[in-house]
Amino acid sequence: MFDSVLSTSNLNLLQHGMLPENLALPYKLTNLKSIYTFDLLSQNIFISLFDLSQDVLFYLLESKLCLSKTSYKRSVLIIGQPQSVFYEMEILQYLIKIEDIDMIFIKPHPLYSMEAYKNIKSPKVSVIYDKLYFPEVMVALNFESTLGLEYQKIGIPVISIKDKRKSNVLLEVIEAMKL
Repeated sequence: MFDSVLSTSNLNLLQHGMLPENLALPYKLTNLKSIYTFDLLSQNIFISLFDLSQDVLFYLLESKLCLSKTSYKRSVLIIGQPQSVFYEMEILQYLIKIEDIDMIFIKPHPLYSMEAYKNIKSPKVSVIYDKLYFPEVMVALNFESTLGLEYQKIGIPVISIKDKRKSNVLLEVIEAMKL
């Protein structure tokens, strides 16, 4: 239906967020003019999703993310997502106990409530309310945010926490930080 409603228009598709490799849609857009993706893996997922003509143009989006230096040598960023906020808080409680981590930044999703983050009481945790501040960190934790893709594109190790046990996430953090 979506395709037929917009059948007189050529559409541009812009990727927002990470794409699961097993993504399936009940419809196929056939009138795409161009698709903007973050990486070749995403491009291949889009190719498998839609009946694309030879005329569809693909563009790779470049990260325009500008990281701010901090005084912390061993810091972690938790990229907040509304669907994983409680899981993030569980992981946070374990990260706080790792003595070698100087600071844990939490960047809540800018379009959703930040209420869950307001009760965090630790000198090792900084909740970032400034939508334009992106700290330079040793490693970032990501559920499925576009911001995680941007950090990864500029060379910051990003650990996916989706569908992982807390113990595995913590081991990956320790390994990535070489603690």
